[in-house]
Amino acid sequence: MRAPQPYLYLPLSQESRSEVTLIVTTAGECRRVVAGGQEGPAADESDDSDHQHSNVTDHMRFVTYPNRMAAWLTASLGGLALLLTTLGSTA
Repeated sequence: MRAPQPYLYLPLSQESRSEVTLIVTTAGECRRVVAGGQEGPAADESDDSDHQHSNVTDHMRFVTYPNRMAAWLTASLGGLALLLTTLGSTA
């Protein structure tokens, strides 16, 4: 088991975004918990909001995508620069 990681929780009233992320820890299959949670008070709302369900790993993969792509691009360009420098110094 990994050590707990620090998180920052802000009250909804302090958050200016209109989206809400609810993180639930379960011992079993997460899809069953999500299906059961949709039967709660929010199920009575008739809005057309888009509800997305994913596990924390998928969510973090989505959130960190821009940073991972920037790191990949920087590393690729650095490798190309190193290759060109090495080839230029041997000529």
